[in-house]
Amino acid sequence: MALKISWSEKAGKSFENIIEYLELEFGYQVANSIARDIYHTLEILSVFPDADDNFKNK
Repeated sequence: MALKISWSEKAGKSFENIIEYLELEFGYQVANSIARDIYHTLEILSVFPDADDNFKNK
């Protein structure tokens, strides 16, 4: 069962601001790609919350 990822209001707004900045500086495709990668990583962590332990121990 996947855990629910919750963003605080401040975190959500900061994320939006960062993506907007990336879009202005590097274009829609780059900003969209980064946002998708972040959401994908969060999705993986919600299903496998201990997945980061594999990277810490290497």
